[in-house]
Amino acid sequence: MTTTHTFNVHFWLKKSSIKSDGRIPIYASIWIDSIPVDLSTKEAIFEEHWNSEAKRVKSRIKAVKLRYLGKDKAVLTFKNLLDYHKDNELGKLAPGTTKNYSSTEKYLDRFIKKQFNSTDIHLTQINYSFVVKFENYLRTCPPLKKSQPLKNNGIMKHLERMQKHTILAFKHGWIKINPFALYELKFEEFDYPFLEQCEIDTMYNLSITQTGMCLIRDISKIKDTCKVTVIR
Repeated sequence: MTTTHTFNVHFWLKKSSIKSDGRIPIYASIWIDSIPVDLSTKEAIFEEHWNSEAKRVKSRIKAVKLRYLGKDKAVLTFKNLLDYHKDNELGKLAPGTTKNYSSTEKYLDRFIKKQFNSTDIHLTQINYSFVVKFENYLRTCPPLKKSQPLKNNGIMKHLERMQKHTILAFKHGWIKINPFALYELKFEEFDYPFLEQCEIDTMYNLSITQTGMCLIRDISKIKDTCKVTVIR
């Protein structure tokens, strides 16, 4: 005796559970012998990206077009987060600070390519382990410039900038857990040594033509023009 079973699956949007950013969760209805079971796919989408007749996501070309036109503002990946930071937060920082974010993003880009064999990853993949692995990568990877090798405090600054990105994502609800919640930035303290008199004299007598270097040299001349009066 042969027993026949039926199996069908179709996808639908659960509009009663719209997320704060406007995306709607995608659910799957699984029918086995006419008995339905609804399961979440753990994915969400904007309604305009959903083909209601075909019960599936519209073509990728449509999504790319919307992203290019700026109509799709979902922050789902790490690159999305970096773009959001550039568009909405970077302009609030001093010029001297903004240029440093570019270096951090280059290191992150190299790390993601090496660790995940991809040019981008979903925000859910940014966790404590990601932070630790990124630190280890910075301690062993070639520097962006051979003349500027990465040392501990430089590594901590890159992690500090990444932390600001993830805190931004956490505040907006794009990630549920702060990856840096259990991570401690460890800066090394050190003293800047004073110049010896012979070193000051060397700078004082140095003949140079570069404007920036002249400014540094001229600082040494202050000792001949400044006097300190001690009031007793």
